[in-house]
This record gives sequence, structure tokens and C-alpha cells, in this order.
Amino acid sequence: MVTDASGGFRVIPRIWRAGVGGDLQAIVLVAKARRQPCRHTLSRAEQEKTKTPPGAHGGDRTHQIDTGHGILKVAALAAGGPHDTGPVGEAEICVLEDLRERGVFLGAHHELRVDRGHEVRPSARVHQLFDPLQGRRGVHAVDAHPEDPCDVRHDRYLKVVLQMGTKRATVAVDINPATRPVATGTETFTREVCRRLPAAAPQLAWRFFASRPATASLGVDVTVLPFRRGWSQVRLPMALAADRPDLLFVPAHVIPFAWLGRSLTVVHDLAFEIHPDAYGTAERAYLRATTAWAVARCKVLIAVSESTRQDLIDRYHVAPERIRVVPLGIARHAQAKASSAVALDKLGLAGDFVLQVGRVEARKNQGTALAAVEQLDGVTLVLAGPTRDAALASRLASSKRCRVLGAVDAPTLDLLYDRAAAVLVPSLYEGFGLPVLEAMARGKVVVAGNVSSLPEVGGEAALYFPDPKDAAGIARVLKVALTDQALRRTLGAAATARAATFTWERTAKGVAAVIDEALKS
Repeated sequence: MVTDASGGFRVIPRIWRAGVGGDLQAIVLVAKARRQPCRHTLSRAEQEKTKTPPGAHGGDRTHQIDTGHGILKVAALAAGGPHDTGPVGEAEICVLEDLRERGVFLGAHHELRVDRGHEVRPSARVHQLFDPLQGRRGVHAVDAHPEDPCDVRHDRYLKVVLQMGTKRATVAVDINPATRPVATGTETFTREVCRRLPAAAPQLAWRFFASRPATASLGVDVTVLPFRRGWSQVRLPMALAADRPDLLFVPAHVIPFAWLGRSLTVVHDLAFEIHPDAYGTAERAYLRATTAWAVARCKVLIAVSESTRQDLIDRYHVAPERIRVVPLGIARHAQAKASSAVALDKLGLAGDFVLQVGRVEARKNQGTALAAVEQLDGVTLVLAGPTRDAALASRLASSKRCRVLGAVDAPTLDLLYDRAAAVLVPSLYEGFGLPVLEAMARGKVVVAGNVSSLPEVGGEAALYFPDPKDAAGIARVLKVALTDQALRRTLGAAATARAATFTWERTAKGVAAVIDEALKS
């Protein structure tokens, strides 16, 4: 710290944070005096007469320094020493040398010697590992040197307080999918991850937005912005423009075209590219446009599986180093009660059944699954999930060996999982395959196709058939899964152990880590 010709002074402490070293330079040209009584030593009358030396505050000129970076508080100390202090004035930190330090205030205080324009030697230097996303920090060092070994007169002491803190980065989250009344994989992901994000990254300020209230508690405060159509492309960008978050996180939807700020999204699958015939022309065009926009706008992307990651590389030419894989998780489930057998009767289920969970559509391959089940004796195929293809659902329901239940609530789904003889996943393509994980968590035998992401999820704890379009091949594997009791016990134990490694807490931490990376990019 040195004084300048105008009677001001300069403070140059050094700060560090991970990966950045630089000087934070605070320049105070003038601090206007404010007469206030000292705490002790002098009488009130004497204190009222006390004036700060011109060398300490530069006279009555008001301070004019860049605002917006923090406050540098200056206080004059009585001649008795640093314990007799009263405020003199305030000035503001002027320059942050490294632009990445914008919004960061240095927090320490020093008791420093002043002698009317002579050099002032700082008594302490601030050393602090500093991350601007980690919340408020403070460093304190005090050394006033009331006795100077040199024969130099000190009329006053000056206390300089540099307050360091951080502005909490704000993350806006499109939680709208979690408010839908029917939950599939993307809705479940949004609900389970978002409710855990504040705990996974408490250093961030979270803002959750939706177009409607949720039917059940989401565990976070949600700002509801009603809008009839085009919510994500019209109403959400309007809210973002007003809120000005540091990052928009979209866990299971699209990045608004009108949002040009920092963004991060999760790509769950590219089914519209792999099986375009399952989508209408307009829907397919919209999904392609929004995916291309996300690829262009997001510096990093989250994929839910290695399979989806490879699809992004192959179909959208995304550089591999831009994609982070964060698998889905599973929550602990409650065991079905014994009285729930009555509920099965109400559903029209008696005897052994094989369960398939997911939307009724061509990509889920329910038609081939039914053809396989019809080759086995005494087994029924039960389908639980919303209907996307009404014609397909009607054909399936016409079979005596198939029960099409449509969308079911969580307790009913738990009951179906617990009572199923096996869980069948014959999909032609999946981005992740949450039903595989849900079944394994209950120790169920899983029979799945050896395609896309399904082997990633099931590992060695499931049985696979090579071709999901081969009904006879599916029937052979399914028969083994239903009749080999020793194999069923082995697979059940392996499934439970493997599913235990997939938790929503781990998923939320993985997502939070990528959000942190995106904020710093």
C-alpha cells in the first residue's frame, strides 16, 4: 500500500483460486470524512473536535471510483492505537484485473500505518484459495504496528477493511416435465434430479420454473408461469430475460430459441433419428431443430448413456470431449402388501404374467413381445404405460394373452413389478432403459434385447436376446428365465446388487458437477 500525490492510497493484495492467479487492485483516491465518535479514550467533546489528517482521507473531496465491485471501508484510528477507532468514510473497489474475478470482493482487514503522504507499509498479505462459485469467504489479518522502530511520527492510524465475498451463481431450471400427470423416463428423471439439486450444489442459487403446479410435492419451490401453448419457447424466455440467470439447465426438454445465455441440457435419446417413422413430420422436424440448437448453444452436453453419447457423435457430429455421461438412478421402493392381491384381481390378473413397462408404440416392440409370450404356456403379457399408438394398443388388447392397463399410478406399478414372474424389455431402441433398472432394484429377472443402452444398464445381471424382432428367439430366452430356478436366484441377487450402484443421489451429483463445469466454461 502506498499513498499518492493526491493523498489517496492503493491496496494491492494478491489472491488465488483454483487455476487462476492474479492481483486484485483496489485504488482509493479519496475517502470523504464522516465525523463519528471514537469508542473510547477521548471524551465526547474531544471526539467531536477530532479531525482526520488530510493525508489519510484527502480532504473533503468525494470519492469517485468504479461501482459494482464491492466496498472498501476506511476508518481513522485515534493516536492511542488501533483499538480506538471510528469510521471516516467509504470508497469502492475500482478494478478487478482478471475479468473472471468480476463480482468478487476481497475480504480481509489490515491495520496500516499512515504518515501524511509518506509510504505506507502493509502489515499483512492475504493468501486465500478462492473459488467465485463457493459462497462467501473471509480472511482477516490485523497488525497496526503502534510502535515504529524508525523515528517517524504517525499522527493517525488507518484501518482498511477489504470485504471479500462472492455472488452466488444463479441456475434457472425448466422443471416443467416433472409436473406432467403421467410420468415416463424423462419426467421421472426431471423430478428425482431436480428435488436433489439444491443439496448436491448448495453453493448455487436455484430457480425452478414450470407452466403448471405439480400434482405432488416436488421438494423445491417452483415459480409457476401459466401459458397455453409454446411455454418453453415463449413464456420461459420472458421469465429468463427478467431473472437473468447465469445458466439455464433443461433436464428433459428443449433449449428456447430466444435464450442466448449459457445453457446446459440432457439428451435422453435420439429415437426420432433412429426410428423416424414413429414420429409425425412436424414433431420430427421440431425435435431435430431443437436438438441441433442445443448442440450449437451448449458447450457441454449431458447424455444418459454411452449409447446416447455415441448417437450424438454419429448423428450430430458432436466432439466426444463435449459430452458427459450421467446415468439415471433408482429410488428405494416399498414392498407390496399382502392385501394387494385384491388389487391384482381388480386389474383382471390371475396366474403368472410377464410385465413390460413403457409407452405403447412401435419402438417399444409390444407386438413382437406378445408373439413371443403366445408361444409359451400359461403366461400373460401385461403392458403398463400410456398409449401413444391407439391402433397398436387396440390390436394388443384383442388378444386373450395380453392385458393393456394404460398409465398406472406409482403404487400399482410397484405392485406389478413385485408380482411379475419376469420383466421383459424388447425395445428396438432405448436411450437408457429405466424399466431395466426398476426391475433389478426389486430383484426381478430381466429379459432384454442386446441393443442400444440396455446392456449398459443390465450388465451381467440380465438375460439378453440378440434380435428384438425375432419372436421365437425372445420366447426361448424367456422360457429359460421363467423355468430355471437356480438361474433365477442367481440373477435376482446380481440384479439387486447392480441396481444398488444406481442412485438418484449419484445422478444429481453428476449433473451438479456438469452444471459447475458449464458455469466456469
